[in-house]
Amino acid sequence: MSAVLSKDNVIELLERAVEEKGADYVDPNSLNGAGCQYADENGAPLCIVGHVFSYLGEPLAATADAWDDAILWNVDTDAAALIDDGEFKKVVVQDGNVVASVLYAAQVQQDSKRTWGEALEAAKNRLAEGDRD
Repeated sequence: MSAVLSKDNVIELLERAVEEKGADYVDPNSLNGAGCQYADENGAPLCIVGHVFSYLGEPLAATADAWDDAILWNVDTDAAALIDDGEFKKVVVQDGNVVASVLYAAQVQQDSKRTWGEALEAAKNRLAEGDRD
């Protein structure tokens, strides 16, 4: 059975990542200009979006093998493209546009050398804006 990623649980999953790493955590890849890395070659999550998918049991490294190695890095595949183009093995995405927008908001903050706490707040704000749309 597939796990579901939707507007109803995306914030909870982001909160879990922030709780795990800490609100003051800053992605080291953003600090050295390398860009976001969703997961390492063994599938361990690295960025905030990678953590969300790992909590749902999605093996991004295996997905990358089947799809494109670029999925491991947010170079040409930002969070919105990941949702739009992803061929996930274990996750069903509902409310795709909203989920993509929320994850992208978090990712932009993370990749701008901001803390994961700030990334979470941006995601919450984006979801609240989406609920008003």
